[in-house]
Amino acid sequence: MKQPVDHARDIALRVLEAVTVAAIPEVLDVAEAVRRFEETEFDVPEAGETDGFLFQYGYANWFPEPTFVIGFTRQLGVGEGDSVDEYVQIQYEYQYSHDAELSHLKSPDSWWFRDDGTPFAAWLAAALRDPVWGVIGKKSPVAFEVTEDLV
Repeated sequence: MKQPVDHARDIALRVLEAVTVAAIPEVLDVAEAVRRFEETEFDVPEAGETDGFLFQYGYANWFPEPTFVIGFTRQLGVGEGDSVDEYVQIQYEYQYSHDAELSHLKSPDSWWFRDDGTPFAAWLAAALRDPVWGVIGKKSPVAFEVTEDLV
């Protein structure tokens, strides 16, 4: 049964809480939550890229302190029929204090969509092999959040 898009953040939180109760979860726990979250089908318009994931990282200028973020975002289209009026984005996001080492990292902005032919497991595995994990693995996150945005 397809779930309503307006329940996506609650589902993402429940999925994560089924994997771990840590305030700042381990990367492999987040990866497992992302894998499980992908298994949930949502009621999105039928047209094109209305259900996908994004892996990205980089400097974020919307926090009070300089912050480097890394995470996985699920983007879901909202609309009627084949029409998309807006997108809901659910993020599993780590936040780190920004420093010189992190400023040199360039995000691949790697997208995956259901209709692109790449298995989700292969896309997720590639994201987890990104060299960024080796760099941030030596640092401590200052926060982890599951957020929702309209775009």
